[in-house]
Amino acid sequence: MNVTPFSALPAAQAAISRELKPSTQKDFKTLLEQHTTAYQDARKEAEDAAAGLVSEALILPVFKQLRRSMEETKGPFSPGIAEKAFGPRFDMQLADRIAQSPRLGVKTSIADRLMKRMSTKKVLNVHG
Repeated sequence: MNVTPFSALPAAQAAISRELKPSTQKDFKTLLEQHTTAYQDARKEAEDAAAGLVSEALILPVFKQLRRSMEETKGPFSPGIAEKAFGPRFDMQLADRIAQSPRLGVKTSIADRLMKRMSTKKVLNVHG
């Protein structure tokens, strides 16, 4: 009885040649790394946008109101010329730093909502 080896069959030859060719598809690890970095970039963008919103809409108005109330006072502790000129800029910097805090729940909540509204195609494009 003459038995032909499996590798001699035409279908097996085609399968072997496909295995030996370099794969044009990306491996799972590479795809996972790309999707992970894409998600992290989108999360960072959402957190930056949320921090800007919190800074401008919530924290800065409180500082402006405090500064206005201090300017109305008279006496030795009233603000001077430099404080009147540079105080608002300092308030903006301080508001931005407070808004960048990782423990600020409002910023995290807004960032989560922004991530939900982003399209999943932009974040996780499965087709490369």
